[in-house]
Amino acid sequence: MNSNRPHGGRLINRILEGKAREERLQKAAQLPRVRLNARQIADVEMIAVGAFSPLEGFMGSRDYESVLGEERLANLVASMRDRPAAEIVEAIDAAVIEFTQGAPAADDITVVVARRL
Repeated sequence: MNSNRPHGGRLINRILEGKAREERLQKAAQLPRVRLNARQIADVEMIAVGAFSPLEGFMGSRDYESVLGEERLANLVASMRDRPAAEIVEAIDAAVIEFTQGAPAADDITVVVARRL
């Protein structure tokens, strides 16, 4: 029987057991409480059990600000909005290679270009 490989090649399990769990529970008791809505609770649970593998957690504020501030993809697409879809896809591919400095991809990249009529 063949088992399916996890997305990204590795399954992330954030559920602690035994002594590690007890230590974290003691530490958590000293931390401020944060109220989560049902969607946020579901996201935490999905990360914990590996359903979002290979994600290991939430984006930190520095990464979040970088995504919002730089808007590389949005700017690239906006600058090419009058070009054919194939050229836009090629430009996105080239930008990803430049951004990652040619590092091998740890995940799939899917690009769909659609034009509003």
